[in-house]
Amino acid sequence: MTLGTTPSKSTSLATPMLSTFKPTAGAMAASATTPMPSGLPSQMSITDLMGWLSVQMSKSESVIRGQMGDIQATKAQQEKISQLEELLRAQKTGADGDVAHLPAEFANGTFKNEDWYKNMSAEGKATIQALVDKTSQDRYYYEPGVYTPAGGASIPAGFDGTGKIPPGAEAVPGQPGLYWTQGDGSVKTSAIDDTLKGLDNEMSATGSSSEMQMIQLQSAVSARGQALQLISNMISSFNDTSKAIIGNTRGG
Repeated sequence: MTLGTTPSKSTSLATPMLSTFKPTAGAMAASATTPMPSGLPSQMSITDLMGWLSVQMSKSESVIRGQMGDIQATKAQQEKISQLEELLRAQKTGADGDVAHLPAEFANGTFKNEDWYKNMSAEGKATIQALVDKTSQDRYYYEPGVYTPAGGASIPAGFDGTGKIPPGAEAVPGQPGLYWTQGDGSVKTSAIDDTLKGLDNEMSATGSSSEMQMIQLQSAVSARGQALQLISNMISSFNDTSKAIIGNTRGG
């Protein structure tokens, strides 16, 4: 038997089966006919329906929890990037050409094990890695007017010609006016500027991602609310139809 039909006197009183049902007045004011949700069999008992509903609600809760987790992870990433920018700005105390020492987490590479870094875009990771690579590079400084490359060659790109020779720099044998320092975790302030630009771009990207995640979460919560309303309507219609069946049977 299908809900929405009037049983004859010989109709069994076994649990009715659900397909497309036509609820009684008041049960579904918005629609005269309520189609079953996709994925349901054409007919099912009320016990089967409740089991199906339980599974759907569990899936919905899982999706919502996952989306909330993504939002929290993005927020934590934004906070870390903001902290990193503050650290870098604090290290950038001198004019261009001066050097700054990075926080220990960059020197020892432990930042790569943290979620904020793992969740960064490829461009964001490349920005961080480029800065770290520069901290391990040997650097050369020369005195303008004193240092002249052998054989009349051009001064290599990257050599510091500001004349600021950092303490501890060693003279390069056989090349007057040229000094070098071994990579010691320091970096030129101009490199920090490049990194800050990259981090600003990453922050903008995560901001857009956060907005999209919020929209998806709102959509999932709204869909769950609609599903709950549909469930309520279906059960109400089932009860009204069951009452009609019993009333017709007794009246017979």
